[in-house]
Amino acid sequence: MEVQYHTLPETLKELSDIKFALDASAIVAMTDPAGNIIYANDKFCEVSKYSRAELIGQNHRIINSGYHPKEFFTDMWSTILQGQVWKGEIRNRAKDGSFYWVDTTIVPFLDDKARPYQYVSIRYEISQRKAMEDQIKALPARIIQAQEQECERIARDLHDDLGQSLATLKMLFQSAWLQKGMNVSPLKEHKKILVYLDTIIDKSRNLAMRLRPSTLEALGLTTSINLMIDEINRGGQVKIVFTHGHLENLHFQSETINVFRIVQEALTNIVKNAKATNVRVTLRVIKNSLKITIEDNGCGFILKDKSKGLGLITMRERTSLLGGRIDIRSQLKKGTAIIADIPCWREK
Repeated sequence: MEVQYHTLPETLKELSDIKFALDASAIVAMTDPAGNIIYANDKFCEVSKYSRAELIGQNHRIINSGYHPKEFFTDMWSTILQGQVWKGEIRNRAKDGSFYWVDTTIVPFLDDKARPYQYVSIRYEISQRKAMEDQIKALPARIIQAQEQECERIARDLHDDLGQSLATLKMLFQSAWLQKGMNVSPLKEHKKILVYLDTIIDKSRNLAMRLRPSTLEALGLTTSINLMIDEINRGGQVKIVFTHGHLENLHFQSETINVFRIVQEALTNIVKNAKATNVRVTLRVIKNSLKITIEDNGCGFILKDKSKGLGLITMRERTSLLGGRIDIRSQLKKGTAIIADIPCWREK
């Protein structure tokens, strides 16, 4: 195989073509060993909104957005000082204060002693992609918010429309009976109808409460959870013990309803699936964190089988909205423990 050697003009032409291709598509900068910019292409100036004269001689701190922690850049420098290529995504700040994201590759050029004498960074702007990613990340929060709004609407209709209609029907029935004669005793069938109406009214109220607990705004988190647990305990399937500290006047990164829903979702899953007889629910404030612990003595499950279940996903999303973290531990025949830590504060 014949080896072709390029002449110096051909080599220079090839390098010029490569530089043209890079300049046309990428943000290119070169720095000295101290990190000072010694070259900035037109694309760099265009995106950063700094002139070349403003960039040359400056450190890349001139476009630092303050978004990344110090450890981020410490790791970057540690990598390139060892002569290794570093890759990552960086959010920078342009001269006008706007932010932009770049997919970055930094290549160290090494001398004969394997020490970097120059760095070349090649970046591609990905601001649009990052904006789309942010929108996707925000989607679960929007879905949860829409669900809560719809639950509130349905609960209001149940309480104000159906509930009031049933109550009116009961009064009409009683009034019609009384008109037949005050001394006539109600028939057994009439009594059954009244009892049945009372049952339907209670069920509609309970359903409205589960959809959107009106007590949460009026009476607070403790009372709302207590009422929910009392209702479950009356069913007789499971015994729930609720232990709590002072939970009132707590503020969270998201709506308090999300804290209530985490407990509600966990208890609903336990009643439906766990076959538990005893459950302990504990809510306590430790420093600036609300710690929720829900333990049952049910059948348990294999986490990899259930970790993508809708109920668990919803609890994780709500915990994330609240800026917290949740841990789920379960063993077959040994029950399940759900532990959530949620940042909180009280107004002074």
